[in-house]
Amino acid sequence: MSAQRDPELDDLFEDDPELRQLAQLIRARPHPAASVEPSPNFHSVLKQRLMREAWERVSQPQLPWYRRALAPQPLAWAGAAVGALLIVFAAWSFAATPGGTHSTVKVSSTLSGNTLLLSFNQPMDTSSVQHAVHIVPATEVTYNWADNQHLAVTALHNLTPNTQYVVTIEKTARTQDGQPVAHTPPVQFVTSPPPPTPTPTPSSSPSSPPTPPITGLHDVAPVGAPAARWSPDGTKIYIVGPSGQLGAWPTQGGASTSVQPDGVSLVAVALDGAVAYFRDGQITYGPVTVTGVQPIALGFGQSGLVFATASDVEASDQHKLATFAEQATSADISPAGDRLVYRSSSGNLHLVNLTSGKDSAVGPSAGLGDWSPDGTKYAYQTDAGVFVADTSSATSSRLLEFPGLTGLSWSHGNQLLLSTSSALSLYTPGDPAGARKLAADQFERARAPSWAPTAGGYFAFRRGGELWIGKVSGAQLSIGPPGTAGPNQDDVVNGFMTARQNQQADQAGAYLDQAGKDAFSSAGLSLTYAGTGSTLRYYTLLSQSGKVVVRLVLTKGNAQSVVDETLTLKSSGGKLLIDGVSDRPRTSFGAGPEIVRVTVAGDQVQVFFDSDLDQSTVQGSVTIKGANGQAVSSQANYDPRSKAVLLPAGGLSSGATYEIAVGAGLRDTPNGRQAVPYQLQFLGP
Repeated sequence: MSAQRDPELDDLFEDDPELRQLAQLIRARPHPAASVEPSPNFHSVLKQRLMREAWERVSQPQLPWYRRALAPQPLAWAGAAVGALLIVFAAWSFAATPGGTHSTVKVSSTLSGNTLLLSFNQPMDTSSVQHAVHIVPATEVTYNWADNQHLAVTALHNLTPNTQYVVTIEKTARTQDGQPVAHTPPVQFVTSPPPPTPTPTPSSSPSSPPTPPITGLHDVAPVGAPAARWSPDGTKIYIVGPSGQLGAWPTQGGASTSVQPDGVSLVAVALDGAVAYFRDGQITYGPVTVTGVQPIALGFGQSGLVFATASDVEASDQHKLATFAEQATSADISPAGDRLVYRSSSGNLHLVNLTSGKDSAVGPSAGLGDWSPDGTKYAYQTDAGVFVADTSSATSSRLLEFPGLTGLSWSHGNQLLLSTSSALSLYTPGDPAGARKLAADQFERARAPSWAPTAGGYFAFRRGGELWIGKVSGAQLSIGPPGTAGPNQDDVVNGFMTARQNQQADQAGAYLDQAGKDAFSSAGLSLTYAGTGSTLRYYTLLSQSGKVVVRLVLTKGNAQSVVDETLTLKSSGGKLLIDGVSDRPRTSFGAGPEIVRVTVAGDQVQVFFDSDLDQSTVQGSVTIKGANGQAVSSQANYDPRSKAVLLPAGGLSSGATYEIAVGAGLRDTPNGRQAVPYQLQFLGP
């Protein structure tokens, strides 16, 4: 018998002619229920189920159609759906262009930083597509068409980390010849997790040491764009001047030794004191020359010179050691030459293992930084302060909250030199006093600090167009790995949650004391959710001393379920462990703007959301309430760049219990969805 061909049906089962023939046969046969008009909800639910089943089948090895038809799962849904197949497929065929000349519109996508690149398989009506793009969580975007088949959708503000985004193209989209687009599958992706926000670890030290004095401060020479580099013994520093002239200047003052008269744009110094530089399209390193390249960083490995370009890392013979996942704008090769970090054009920091070639995205950064003394960590700057990437796991954590950072350097004595537009500061990891300003008028407008590689306290920095050198008297002089302070509570929680994500019950249990194990058991909470078929992601909503609120998001197919866990921690046998848990399911998750993080500082509470908010709805919709339920702070400011509502906290009592209250009046933009009411308890700063 013959059956009318359905182009969309043919495309859906293009790799399975037997199943396509069976579907066409079912579609062509009359059915007693064909005259019954199902509800719109029935259409939607059945379509989603059939599409999900189809995609699951495509991803599995093919079997003969009769074996698939007799399998338990197909039999289970086929009995309920066979009568409706005609209706659903007919609806799909009606959506096609009259005459059947219109082919199915296919969309492929690529995420690059804050930009989603959409590629259509045929020319589109660009205006109708832009009005049809729908993003959840709500995100204000700009559109840029390379041509009428390639669209870049860029978020005006950074995408929220560790968040599932769903991008759909509504049926109002049209092709260039005016035909409707139907049944375009949604684009779904989860952004990378953010670095954890640790709580400062209390110290038993009654006071911090005084700020060390600065001696021998003097300007050395005019400096150009390339970074200055120290000799291995710290007795001289190599400076590239404004015209590209490369010279070696004594640390304690004196005339320079000229190395190259002009045109140098990059320089590096090996452990044996040999100098490599890039000039006029050529890298020169002693007798070694490399031409026809455009390096952005020079370094040295066991086999000699290595260099990074915008797309890869190469040895001196131009053998590729690694290829970058994103376009690099700047890079930093480790002292041992076995690893490299680079900052991409989208602002992400990447860690590359030059032995395996593996490229791992670490997270957003505001610039590069410096390697730890033992090379196992990399400190870098963000808008919020100093973060540290672990080179073995490619994970990142906050080391120090320090806004306005313009540069940093990590000494061999395990101290960080930090620059802002107004000062230089010294920070020793673990110091409860935080960073301490170094007193000197010349440190205004200081940037790009750099410790000398030897134990002596010498450092250099830029100020205006000059390079300056000084010495920190009393700086830690020990050469070796950083101190091994115990993990803080956020390290414990992140280790615990990572083990749960990986379904490692034994490792997760190691973070619980006996009270914690009893609490999980009595609450009926799962450590690993093994066997549920769900994937687990999490993020920290709130972290205060002794208490961390973690949101667990379980995803199965397109469905998400959410529970907020409050974990309490205490020291047991000199070790910080989780000793209590309580949970609260989050109903209607994702129906409107959601809180993703709360930070409590001395004079301000910052409430970060996953969506761009309608600023006119913020006031009165996000408040701080006291124990009696009365608002104690309703004044709210909104920072659209960080999607944060800022609430004054100067009048809050230290240690008292308050709650962040989000009301239904809060709306996102441009979708206009109302927030589902929510409360989150916290302690006054």
